[in-house]
Formats: sequence, structure tokens, C-alpha cells
Amino acid sequence: LYRESIELFGKVLRKQTSASGLYRNLAHVYTGQAHRNLGIMLFAVGNFSAALQELQESLRFNPDYVEVHHLIGICQNNIGDFAGAVKTFNNILKIDPVNLPIKLKLGVSLHNLKMWDRAVATYTAILHQQPRYADVHFRLGLALLGQGKPAEAVDAFQQALHINPRYVEARIKLGITQAYCGRFEDALSTFTAIISAFPD
Repeated sequence: LYRESIELFGKVLRKQTSASGLYRNLAHVYTGQAHRNLGIMLFAVGNFSAALQELQESLRFNPDYVEVHHLIGICQNNIGDFAGAVKTFNNILKIDPVNLPIKLKLGVSLHNLKMWDRAVATYTAILHQQPRYADVHFRLGLALLGQGKPAEAVDAFQQALHINPRYVEARIKLGITQAYCGRFEDALSTFTAIISAFPD
């Protein structure tokens, strides 16, 4: 139905009569919304390439729609266009510099590009604003591992677990990193705690 509405609104947009100005303006807005809604549906079913096309088409009609830019950045990241995602998220942050979810997604894209220093700086900036964000501590730990700083990564994983003791992925990474650092007793204790809490 969204595709059909895009086609029908397109007919209105192609009319060039002086009396159709209001209808053309409305058709312009609704065409952008139809592309956006179609993009969201495709995004929801995991078809990120097709969703990206529809969302980019939506911006032709409503270029300042921040939500659409946000979804475009996620699509770019999910299809492996990490550099494009970084550019998109940075553009959003120029408009809304304190947007924490966008900063987090920027950090993930920088991480995917193995730009460890910038990822660490991004995660650290988020934690200055919101220090009790367990997932950011976890991702900071991963980026610190990328930088070759396992001892600092241990601290980051422990901080994530201090905030959320049931954060299993952080506990697993903590145990692996402790073992890597030669802290085998600590690693054994960490893994034993995981098995005790989640025997399956």
C-alpha cells in the first residue's frame, strides 16, 4: 500500500497546474512519509539494503528528518558500510550533539572500522554524560582490547558488571581477558560464577 501511495502521490506531483499547489505540497510531504514507512517496514524484517534505498529516497522529500538519518546510519552499519555510518552519525551529532544513542552507534561503527582510539574517545565521552551505562562500559572494554590494553579492559568489564551483575557477555569477556592477562585464578572464579548462574 505504501508503494501504491507513492505512485498516486507521484501523479499529483507531476501535475503542473497553478491550482494544484496545496495538493503538490501535501503530496510532497506524504511521499516522503510513505518512503520512510516502507523503509521502516523493510528495516524491521532485516532487509537493510532495501530499507536504506527507501529511507534515502525519503530524505529527498524531507531532508531534515533526524529519525530517518538515524535509521540510515544503522542500515549502513548493518550492511558493512561502516565509513558511511560514521559520516551519517557525525552529521546527526552536528545537529544534536548530546544525543547519547547516536554517540553509541557512532562508537560501534568506529569499532567496526577498528578505529580504536576514536571508539575509546567516543565511549569515554558518553560515560562522562551517563556513567551508569553498562553497555558502554562493555564496549569500551572491547575497544581497549583492540588498543592492546587488556588490564584497562578488565576494569571496564568489571564496571559493566558492577552496574549489571547479570550481563553475561561482559562476564565472559572478563574471564577471557583475565586469563589472557595471566590471572588464572580470577578467570576460573569468573567462569565458575557463570556456570553456577547459567548451568545450561
